[in-house]
Amino acid sequence: MSSTRIARRMLAERGADYAVVRKLVDAALTVISAAGTTGRPRVSDIVAAAGLSNDAFYRHFPSKDALVAALLEDGAERLTGCVAHPMAKEADPRARVRRWVAAILPQAEERTAAATLAVLWKAAGPGLG
Repeated sequence: MSSTRIARRMLAERGADYAVVRKLVDAALTVISAAGTTGRPRVSDIVAAAGLSNDAFYRHFPSKDALVAALLEDGAERLTGCVAHPMAKEADPRARVRRWVAAILPQAEERTAAATLAVLWKAAGPGLG
């Protein structure tokens, strides 16, 4: 097999892995957000929402806590991406701060704040069932 074909196959496999992880993270956010701070979603709830198996979950995450950590990291990366772009448009530091505030405040909307609280709640204590 040529090195080009091997490289393409490896990239395709990694792309498939990314798609599975993305499904799990997105499903976890949905399930945990729906449960809020009172529910105790299980891995089986998340894999069912993602349309995957427990084997797929544990192939990509060593534990439930690792999934919650991935959710927190994913949220931080998304927020950073949303905030960095508008701030980069400004040369003046005061204008950058205004852009930062304008980008951050909408994140405090009820839906976003509730999802963040639910994920942080799972990370801080009760975790997934």
